[in-house]
Amino acid sequence: ILAYLGANADAIGTRVIGVGLIATAADRIADTGLGRALNTPIVEVLKIASHGPEWLFEGGWHIVRRLASPLLGRGDKPSRVRPGTVVSFLSAIRHYDESRTLALLSTIPTLVVCGTDDPLTPITHSARLAATLPDAELVAVAAGGLGGADARWARCGGRQRP
Repeated sequence: ILAYLGANADAIGTRVIGVGLIATAADRIADTGLGRALNTPIVEVLKIASHGPEWLFEGGWHIVRRLASPLLGRGDKPSRVRPGTVVSFLSAIRHYDESRTLALLSTIPTLVVCGTDDPLTPITHSARLAATLPDAELVAVAAGGLGGADARWARCGGRQRP
């Protein structure tokens, strides 16, 4: 939503009168949590592997998933994703910066929701984001994991304030 509003600022206050941001950050994703892995050669290695035989990429991706499983949990095997898609996504979030868009949200109510145990976008990202907005409410889902990937998010009505 931040990228959309950055490109369509005229929608704020007319078509968009409030925003809900879930497990997100405006910038600096690679500074904390699991995002720090983006500052290692992992993205470049996957990029190189994605141009080689499929088995090479699959082997590299398997290693990355195994290394990240203590942080992400061991849920179901992810659906088949094209190597180029994975590399593009990782590169994009490594350089993601919508901090200028936050100023645009200052005129509308904003709800910021994040799990307290989210390894990719830790609660510190959401707290910093909410602190910059005058009409923002931060809702921390106790023990909530990555992007609402667990059942605790279904009980978001029992929210806590950080």
